[in-house]
Amino acid sequence: MKINFNKLFLIILSIYLFASYFIIFKVESKFTGILNGDLGVIELIQNIVLILIIFVSLKFRKKLVSKYTKIVFYIKTIIFLVFLYEENSFLTEGLFDFIKNHNYQNELNIHNLNFMLYPIFNNFPILKNLIFIDDITVYRVSIFAIFFITGFGQFVFKKFEYLFIEKFLSPFFLTYPIFLYFSHGQYKANRIDLISLKLGFEMFELFIYLIFFFDTITKIYNIYKNKKIKNLLF
Repeated sequence: MKINFNKLFLIILSIYLFASYFIIFKVESKFTGILNGDLGVIELIQNIVLILIIFVSLKFRKKLVSKYTKIVFYIKTIIFLVFLYEENSFLTEGLFDFIKNHNYQNELNIHNLNFMLYPIFNNFPILKNLIFIDDITVYRVSIFAIFFITGFGQFVFKKFEYLFIEKFLSPFFLTYPIFLYFSHGQYKANRIDLISLKLGFEMFELFIYLIFFFDTITKIYNIYKNKKIKNLLF
């Protein structure tokens, strides 16, 4: 029986989204402690998925390079290595004195830099007092722009399609920036606590990494689609 990977991946992602919503908004945070934190289950799975992406990409490097060019392949591989470092950058906490004035977690990474929290409309008196406007920070705008380009860039930059998500996965790719904005509003309205909010961020980060993994498998499968899947994987 021929496997339709597109449908299979979409089903898995849909189930994951439903389960995430239930865990974040319906389960009391006291029951989710093992999932959360830098050493929690979700963080561990994130690392495993990223390592798998890098491993699978390198395993099929020759075929991917022949289809998408060497420079594009290595750019994306470096990006995943940066993701893997960022996920484990908590290990650098307190190691570098020069960073403590620039990073609110005192870690050597990008995503916790102080300027990321700067409200974009802070200098606009008319706008800054509007509801949720203060939530529009450099980090949130950057995330939305990066995710939108990564999710839909293949429609414009066809020569660099390896850098972007497959079309059937594109709608799912906007769920993280949407959750990022929506969940903070729920937190400010006291509908979820801080632990559930942080858990939500971790679960949706994992969701994005799963999309990247499925995207990588799809790109490789499309190259080998005329061969038996067992020959591709083994």
